Amino acid sequence: MSDYRAIATVTAVIRDILVESQENIGSNAAVKTSSPSDLKEPSNDSDVLNLFLYQVTSNNVCNSLDLPTRNQNGKLLTKPKLALDLHYLLTTASKNELKAQLMLSSAMMALHENAIIPKNKIEITLSSSEYNDETFLAGSNLSSQIESLKINLHSMTTEELTKLWSSFFQTGYRLSVAYHVSVILLESNLEFTPSIPVSKRQLHVISLKQPIIEKIEPQIMTYDPTKKIVIKGHNLYSDKVVVRLNDNEIINIDNSELSEHQLRFSITEDTLAGVKQVQVLQNFLFNPNDTKEHLAHTSNIAAFVLTPNLKPLTKTQLQHGEELKLDFEPGIAPHQKAHVLIGNYTLNVNLPPTNLTTYPLKSLTVKIPNTILAGTYPVRLRINNADSPLKNNNNNDDDNIITITNNS
Repeated sequence: MSDYRAIATVTAVIRDILVESQENIGSNAAVKTSSPSDLKEPSNDSDVLNLFLYQVTSNNVCNSLDLPTRNQNGKLLTKPKLALDLHYLLTTASKNELKAQLMLSSAMMALHENAIIPKNKIEITLSSSEYNDETFLAGSNLSSQIESLKINLHSMTTEELTKLWSSFFQTGYRLSVAYHVSVILLESNLEFTPSIPVSKRQLHVISLKQPIIEKIEPQIMTYDPTKKIVIKGHNLYSDKVVVRLNDNEIINIDNSELSEHQLRFSITEDTLAGVKQVQVLQNFLFNPNDTKEHLAHTSNIAAFVLTPNLKPLTKTQLQHGEELKLDFEPGIAPHQKAHVLIGNYTLNVNLPPTNLTTYPLKSLTVKIPNTILAGTYPVRLRINNADSPLKNNNNNDDDNIITITNNS
């Protein structure tokens, strides 16, 4: 890798190649690295070959291959690296236009012959007294860069040349060509702490078979830990399978409930009501003595609705202002939202603070407001947009029916 001196070193190396190209044809042209706007009107003894770095861009190929340099705690893992491409404009200025063309063709041939810049040319340039005495180039390590430097002739359209030359203030166009140099790899001087080497290597080969969930039955289920939920799909079977609900609830699956196209599981007693996101995880052990399971495959995400189970009401005859008590399962967690539905009326429930009650909360009370007209209504409980079901009145089951009367 190179350090911060690399860009200036590349320019100096290419300039030396150009100086040598002019000496080969007996030209006494001065080789400069100035802006074209600084070039004076040429005279008979002021021939100039000018190399101007007009743009530096990111090398997206190499930069995209760079590994993350820091972990989530901000600790430096590797030295940051920056991959750059350099864009040059090579210009000739001479009183004799034919001589300007001769100077340019000789320079282009030299750059073509050194399309891959030899490392010894870099070392020769840095060892010359012209640059060795300049502190900004002394100590450059460009020659140690693993990636070779490549010089490519860049064809520019008339429109591109016009836009480029128009940026030079009050400067007339002179014969010029563009070159692209790639790739310069800059590495930071920051020191990083090396990772502890691996003391023991383990290899476990598994087939690439991602589990796929196609269907969940039932889609809506009232809370009951004794009932089974069925997941249907493909590639569900594995030695170690778990079901994850909403990213934080893990249910282990017994192999007796598992096949290639179906698995069954029961919800746990601490599973909360609401819309449940379901994902099948397939784990593996490196060896039979391994106590930690390792994740191999994850399925797509599906969903089902777990509704609260509202227990029979203890009081079904109420007046306005009286309290209606509801018992239910599963309990409500502090972060959940609850509503009581009385017919078409919706009552918001403000859950008590965590320091005044024990969660999960399995009982609620609400006052019957005067805004509800006297009459008979079904009662439901809504937790996180999951509504408890209405009872089946075909069996004369009116446990969730209340009658509201006016105050006498």
